[in-house]
Amino acid sequence: MGRDGQLAGFGRGAATGGANHALLWTPASPSGIDLHAARFTQTVASAADGTLQVGEGRPAATDNAHALLWSGTPGSAVDLHPAAGFTTSTAHGTDGAQHVGVGKTTGGHGHALLWYGTAASLVELNPPTGFTDSVAYGTAGGQQVGSGGGGTAGNAIHALLWTGTAASAVDLHPAGFTRTWALRTNGMQQFGMGQVPASPGNDRGLLWTGTAASAVDLHPTDRHFRSYVLDGSGGRQVGYGVNTATGRIRALLWSGTAASCVDLSDALPAGGLTHSVACRITGDTVYGFGWSASNPRYRQVIAWTVPTLQ
Repeated sequence: MGRDGQLAGFGRGAATGGANHALLWTPASPSGIDLHAARFTQTVASAADGTLQVGEGRPAATDNAHALLWSGTPGSAVDLHPAAGFTTSTAHGTDGAQHVGVGKTTGGHGHALLWYGTAASLVELNPPTGFTDSVAYGTAGGQQVGSGGGGTAGNAIHALLWTGTAASAVDLHPAGFTRTWALRTNGMQQFGMGQVPASPGNDRGLLWTGTAASAVDLHPTDRHFRSYVLDGSGGRQVGYGVNTATGRIRALLWSGTAASCVDLSDALPAGGLTHSVACRITGDTVYGFGWSASNPRYRQVIAWTVPTLQ
């Protein structure tokens, strides 16, 4: 979800012939904009920010995933797929200037990728040592975040931070965790989740400030058995958790500690919504979306005002 309330995704049905079509929802177009370009058999949008959207499409000639960039219309689609060295690619995140994702090399490894609007602008981010595989999920303020594995990390997954080059990679993996992922950054802090040996299948929301030692475990153990941090601004963080008692997905807000957690689902708008996710925070506004257990395919964009919730 973009910082101005945009939501990227996809849909399929009779109108699309059963194929996936990339979709964009905005406050001005709540019913959605179909971004699907005719030269692709399938398209999916993963993220939106400002006037740009990213994701992937499958060209009819090869059916291999190609990273795509849009600027709000089907005809604006730009194929970001590297000219050589990769069999597939996809874009996971954008800040409106940089775009990040992953490509599968001809040798079979996934490598984190960074673009600046064209296929020719590609920067390969896989660290020169320590990792055979990597992926980038988010970017902002000249930072890129994701995760890496293989190499000296073995079967573990380590959260990673870059500043535009492979050599700049910083391993964010803190002591006491078996696996960690960095999903988003605001250019100063990084947000994601990790797993601990005592509860290997349950993710715990994490916050970093540029180093492994800075990691803060934001997991609210009192009510949730899983949690994820997706964004932050002004000392606050947002994301979601899975409620222990009900199994419902609940939008969450933090102020830098696990004890500060506020359940935003307690202030959902009327309409029968049972699940929610908080994706972005800008000033005193939290953007996210919700849905009903009885109609899980329908997503309603939500904006919460922070001061009324703390």
